[in-house]
Amino acid sequence: FGVKLLTRTITGPSPTPAGLVFLEEARTMLRRLEELKRTLREIDRNAPKTLRLGMPASLTGILASRLLERLRHAMPELTLKIVEDPSHTLVEHVQSGKLDIALAFGVPSNRLLHSEPRLRETLYLIAGAGSRRDPAGPVQLRDLAEFDLTMPEEGDVVRQLVDETLRAHGLPLRVAYPVDSMPAMKDVVARGLACAVLPYSAVAREVEAGVLVARPIIEPAITRTLFIVRPGGVDPGETSRQLVDVIGDLLRELCRESTAFEIL
Repeated sequence: FGVKLLTRTITGPSPTPAGLVFLEEARTMLRRLEELKRTLREIDRNAPKTLRLGMPASLTGILASRLLERLRHAMPELTLKIVEDPSHTLVEHVQSGKLDIALAFGVPSNRLLHSEPRLRETLYLIAGAGSRRDPAGPVQLRDLAEFDLTMPEEGDVVRQLVDETLRAHGLPLRVAYPVDSMPAMKDVVARGLACAVLPYSAVAREVEAGVLVARPIIEPAITRTLFIVRPGGVDPGETSRQLVDVIGDLLRELCRESTAFEIL
């Protein structure tokens, strides 16, 4: 290509700025090739249709089984593989071609991706039912800084959002228990060791079972936006478009069922 793509050092090669651009374009070309293969397979009606969909852990519990059940009737010819990962990892997987579609929160602008905002979700303060840490009502943002919290390590979308919101109001974030596992975080909260800031979707079953309680955060509320993410610059294909339509119907149903969600 007439330019230097790699710089070689004693620790190994690293891409130059031109090399990084080349890498992004190469990934786009490879995705286009995969999309072409899929399109050609779809022309043959007898060919099996498989798509890889990524979701964050907070959504799989309330959406995955409903989606699979809906697809049995709406798209019986489709084999859907669901992958659970943090939002930032899912975005990377779409960009690298490991996933066809992802539902992800807090997606940054990227010319290599096509991202559509579909849903706004409210975050809640989560406490153990009957715990001395339960505020027994809405929590103002300024009071949130007084709570010991369990949260994932830095880099998690929810932690980053809460941290940025508190810092914007001159408030500290108190993370007493850094935990990267959602089940472990719920257990810490249920035992009354700390509280958590989570979307309602992540704790809906535990709240309904009376194990945890969800208290609104107010003045202001903390919300996050869910995006449907696909590779940019390529035709997604009819099967992918149909899947996105089914997902959109389910997201609208979630909004009708809970005030924690707002369709965009």
